[in-house]
Amino acid sequence: MNQGSDFGKKIALLRDRFDQTFALPPAMPITGRVRLLAVRVAERPYALRLADLASLNLNRKIVPLPGGVQELSGLMGLRGRFVAVYSLAALLDSGKQGAPEPWVAQCGKDPSIGLSFAEFTGYLEADPQRFQRSTGSATPEGLVATPEGIVQEFVEDGSLVRAVIDLPSILAAIRSLGGRGKKV
Repeated sequence: MNQGSDFGKKIALLRDRFDQTFALPPAMPITGRVRLLAVRVAERPYALRLADLASLNLNRKIVPLPGGVQELSGLMGLRGRFVAVYSLAALLDSGKQGAPEPWVAQCGKDPSIGLSFAEFTGYLEADPQRFQRSTGSATPEGLVATPEGIVQEFVEDGSLVRAVIDLPSILAAIRSLGGRGKKV
C-alpha cells in the first residue's frame, strides 16, 4: 500500500512540473544579440526592440474616440483590457496621420498603450556593433529626422539602415499629449 502512495505522489509531482512549464514564459537563448521587429512607418524603415513589447496584433478593431488628440487612433480591447492605440506615423511626424494602420505593438512597460503602424516586415537580430548612436539631428541617408529623443540609434539591416524607436521616449511623448485634446 505504501508503494502505491509513493507512486501516486511521483505522478502528481511530474504532473505539477509539466503544468508549470506552460505557466512560465518560453526561455530565450542568451546570444548577446538584440532582437528587433522590423516595421514600416509612413513608408520608412524602423525597428522596435522586442524586449520593450508585450504583444504584436494584426487587424484588431480600434474604436475612435471623439475629441482626443490626433495621434490617438482609438481604443482596442485586448485580453479583457482596453489599450489606447497611438499612431506611430502621427507621433513621428508631428501629428500627421494617414490611412488606418493594421498592426499594433503593445508596449511592455505600459501595456495600456499600443502603437499602430502600417507594415510589419520581419524579425531581426543584430549584434551590438551594428548599432550607431544618433548624433543630434543627423540621420543616415534616406531617413527623415524625428522628434528629439524618439530615435537615439540606428541599426544596419542588410543594405538598409533602420531607425530604432526608443519606447521610453515614445511613452514620454504620449504622456505629454495629455493637455492637447480637442474640445467637443
